[in-house]
Amino acid sequence: MLDIPFKIFPPALLAGLLLYAGITALWLQPLVERRLADRIYIPQCEAGLIKAQSRARAEQDGKRNAARQMMDMFRNSPLGQFPGFNEMMEQGRTMAEAGVPELPSAGIDHSSRCACAVSSAFDAARLPMLLHVMSLRTYQPAALTALPFTAGTFLDSSCAS
Repeated sequence: MLDIPFKIFPPALLAGLLLYAGITALWLQPLVERRLADRIYIPQCEAGLIKAQSRARAEQDGKRNAARQMMDMFRNSPLGQFPGFNEMMEQGRTMAEAGVPELPSAGIDHSSRCACAVSSAFDAARLPMLLHVMSLRTYQPAALTALPFTAGTFLDSSCAS
């Protein structure tokens, strides 16, 4: 049973195929993964994180501005003439601003989170990626086309810290 491939194909061809598979699995696949990550997937991930952070910051600023406008509206209304109302409004303003947490600055380095997510996604698609590299990148598996979505899943779960 095991001698059938040796009867069909010459032993030198089989040895060459095994050598090619070993070189591909041990050297070429990590090289291609690293280049794909550096050129495509990590920059996409970083851009998505920056866009999400700016969206969250705009939402946060909108909530803070709405609270300020509400406080100013009450302060300028006839209710603002009652004694102690201005002090109560200042307390409300400080509580409203404290209720909306401050987001971290925009200078955060997202590359480590994105590198973790992309690495985890490549680990999940190990065999399809090996077939992609062994076919000299002519075979495009579905797991590779879905890799940005998979990386986003890993970014949300295991690489959140």
